[in-house]
Amino acid sequence: MNKFLLTLILCAATLFLGAQANGNLQYIGDKAILHVWGTHYERGHAQGYFTGAAIMEVFDQFYYSMVTFSNPTYYNYLSSFYQDHFDTDPRIYSEAQGMIAGIGEA
Repeated sequence: MNKFLLTLILCAATLFLGAQANGNLQYIGDKAILHVWGTHYERGHAQGYFTGAAIMEVFDQFYYSMVTFSNPTYYNYLSSFYQDHFDTDPRIYSEAQGMIAGIGEA
């Protein structure tokens, strides 16, 4: 019986800890202040979690429509060009992956 209770407590704690974002977002007047901490992935996750709607708005309204002209072929071309000609630091890549995961969870 004790093993079952311990397993249940550990599962509940894992779910609670997994849902947390390493950061907080507060507003002072009309200014948003985002404070994040942790690894690159954790910081990216927190940024995506707390500001995901704004990030997607900039992507949709600016990058996708104005830079790629809402053209999936051109978007894929630019993505391939970037990957072929630039060397992204793994820490930045990890932060971006965390941001994508945070946006998905939000």
